[in-house]
Amino acid sequence: MNDHLYRTMLNGICCEIGVSESPRATVVFLPGLPGYPKDQELLKFITNHRFNTIYLRYRGTFESEGIFLRESPVKDVVEVLEFLIKKQFIELYCHQKIKIQIGKIIFVGSSFAGSVAVNCLKYFPNANALICCPVVDFKKHNDQGNESDLHTFENFLEEGYLFVYRFDKKGYKKLLDNKILFPIIGRITFSFFFI
Repeated sequence: MNDHLYRTMLNGICCEIGVSESPRATVVFLPGLPGYPKDQELLKFITNHRFNTIYLRYRGTFESEGIFLRESPVKDVVEVLEFLIKKQFIELYCHQKIKIQIGKIIFVGSSFAGSVAVNCLKYFPNANALICCPVVDFKKHNDQGNESDLHTFENFLEEGYLFVYRFDKKGYKKLLDNKILFPIIGRITFSFFFI
């Protein structure tokens, strides 16, 4: 197959994009918090099975420009998809222009990224989301003392991921107050499958 994996910058957002010759859908992998860039072998594998793949790094994380959580990461996802739906992207190795056929969208994410995925459905109502253990409500997270403490987590991100997550305390507080991502209860329908 002539399916390829490319790297590009779209309005300051770093993306890995796998382009399939005859895609069945476009799978958008959303990074967790903390997250790590996806294994290129996984992206290639899925692309080689007739899916386009997109893995982006939110603004203010890894190679992307900006400040993390200054605005919702959903805005970054929407901006990348709207760009790719309308325009060609320039891959950074040979600087060639490439057009990707987006078609059906499947968002994939867990924990923080699961919440981002569900919030993206507002902008792409015909899309699907494959989520695992999403944060349902940041404001009520750990109310019963049996989940991770997101206040301690802020310090962990600042100290343990010093140059990976560039955010200010106001943005993180907005996240914890549900002003960045909205609670997802009542916004999703669950389907379960077993292999």
